[in-house]
Amino acid sequence: KMTPSWLNFKILTPMPIKVKQGSLINYRLKLFGIPIHWKTEISLWEPPHRFVDRQINGPYQTWIHTHRFESIDRGTLMADLVEYMPKGWFLAPLMNRLFVKRNVKKIFDHRREEILKIFTPTSNVKI
Repeated sequence: KMTPSWLNFKILTPMPIKVKQGSLINYRLKLFGIPIHWKTEISLWEPPHRFVDRQINGPYQTWIHTHRFESIDRGTLMADLVEYMPKGWFLAPLMNRLFVKRNVKKIFDHRREEILKIFTPTSNVKI
């Protein structure tokens, strides 16, 4: 739900996935209509504060995604930090500037909207 439908994202690893440090998760998605297989490793698992998934195989030269959770006031701050570089050797920075950065931003904008839909209280709920 937190991934845009235009990516045709599918988790291939059999469910339920036992998430822990060292867990490997396989996905399939489409970028620009091209099917891509993606494998990540949970390289850090520190619930309830943070976890990190790192691409082992996929469309990026580097992809490290830190998910951070922090208790604040009457709720939880959820933050994503993504360190990435597309494949493309010496052209990678240009490809990032022209195409990839925009798509990564769209993906995380969608993620933010979906998280807000799920966790924002409705007007009839008192907090």
